[in-house]
Amino acid sequence: MAAFKAVRAVIIMDFSRWKTDLRIWFIFVFTAVLLFYYISPLTSCGLDTGRRMTMCLLPVLFHSDTISLGSPKILFHIGMLLIFCDAPFFYPGKPYLILRSGKENWSMGECLYIIAAAFVYLSFITLAAALIALPIAEMKDTWNGVLTDIAFGTAERSREQMTVLWPQHMILPRQTLSYLYPSGSQLYTFLVVWGSFSMMGLLQYLVSLMTKKMLAGIAAAGSFVFIDPILAWAAWPNRYWLLAFSPVCWTSIEQLNLLGTEHFISIPFVTVSSLVLLAVLILSVRAAGKKTELDGFRDQEGITDD
Repeated sequence: MAAFKAVRAVIIMDFSRWKTDLRIWFIFVFTAVLLFYYISPLTSCGLDTGRRMTMCLLPVLFHSDTISLGSPKILFHIGMLLIFCDAPFFYPGKPYLILRSGKENWSMGECLYIIAAAFVYLSFITLAAALIALPIAEMKDTWNGVLTDIAFGTAERSREQMTVLWPQHMILPRQTLSYLYPSGSQLYTFLVVWGSFSMMGLLQYLVSLMTKKMLAGIAAAGSFVFIDPILAWAAWPNRYWLLAFSPVCWTSIEQLNLLGTEHFISIPFVTVSSLVLLAVLILSVRAAGKKTELDGFRDQEGITDD
C-alpha cells in the first residue's frame, strides 16, 4: 500500500504541472487546430452533398505518408514528444518526493505517468476528431460516404473533381477504406498508437535520465518518428520488412499483411513486439533510476544545493 501511494504521488505531481504549464496548453490547442485543418474539408463536403461519415477517423489520421511534414501521424507524434520535452521531469519539489518515496517507486511512477499521458493525449485526438466530424457523423460500421466519395469518386464526379471542389490536406488510405471495417481499424490504431506514444516517451525519458540532457532524449525518440516516412518510401515495393524497425510505422493499419501478402508486419508481430519493447524500456528506466544521483541534476531548473 505504501508503494502504491508513493507511485500515485509521483503521477499526481507530474500531472498537476499541466494546469499551469503553457506549453501543454499550447500543444493541445495546436493539436485541435491541426485536427480541424485536416477534417474540416471532409465535414464541408458532407454538409454540401448530404453525405455522412463515420467518426472512426484514427486510421485515416495515422495513414502512412512519405512527406513527413504533411503527415498528421508525424505531427501528432511530435506533439507527444513536446509533452515530454522536459524529461526527466526534475523541478522544484521532485527531489524531496524521490527521497520520501524511494527511487524504485519514483521510477515506476514516472513510467506510469508517461503511459497515462500518452493515453490522455491520444484520447484528446480521438474525441476532438469525432467532434469535428459530428455534423455529418453516422453510427454505421462502414466507410461508405464522404470518405469513399473523395477517395474513389462518385457516379456524378470523378476523384479528381471531388478533390478540386473540396481540397484535402491529407492522403486517404484507399486500401483501408476498401477492405477493413472502421470499428476494428479504430481499435487497432488506438491501441498501437498508444503503445507507440508510450514507447517514444519512455525512450525519451530514459535517454534524458542517463545523459542528463533533455535534447538527447528528444533526439533519440525523434529519430524513430522522422524515420517513418523514409521507411515508408524505402519499403515499397518489396522491402516491407524495413517497417519493423520503427514502432511509429506500426500505427498505420494499411501496412499490415492483412492488406497484402508482401507486407511483413502482422497483428501478432505488433502485439508481441510492443509488449516486449515496453517491458524492456520500463525495466531500463527502473535500472537507470536506481543509479541516479540527485546531485547530478543540480544544474537543472529548480534544483539547488539547499
